[in-house]
Amino acid sequence: MTSRLLVALCTVIVLGIGGGAVARATGQTSTPPAPVTVSRAAFPITVATGEYDLINVVANLAPGSGVPWHYHSGPVVGTVISGEATLLSREVGEKTIKAGQSWIEKPNEVGEFINRSSGYTYIVATYLVPKGAPPTTFVK
Repeated sequence: MTSRLLVALCTVIVLGIGGGAVARATGQTSTPPAPVTVSRAAFPITVATGEYDLINVVANLAPGSGVPWHYHSGPVVGTVISGEATLLSREVGEKTIKAGQSWIEKPNEVGEFINRSSGYTYIVATYLVPKGAPPTTFVK
């Protein structure tokens, strides 16, 4: 490789790697790409006045695992990030929740959430519970 070609190649690599730093140093900025909304769900809730704990849980459910019959002391909003799971309750019956879909559990609504698929399911669940109350109570 000739030295002129090597210098040109190094210049392209340095500009490609350090171009952002050069742009920032000279006051030129480029706008990073905006986030892409994959899923959005809105659920109306009514809560009494007082203090609450906002609890956020990220869970990985192995095939066959889940949360057995239970209820929450406040509303819960959940989203399946990957995989799918089945929600069972007296109010909604049986419903399969797939990646990108959300669900809500009302206070004191008894239900079960289980991964019946052959793969792992990742979920995010956010609880709004009265301060000091147990977020989840299991039903025997």
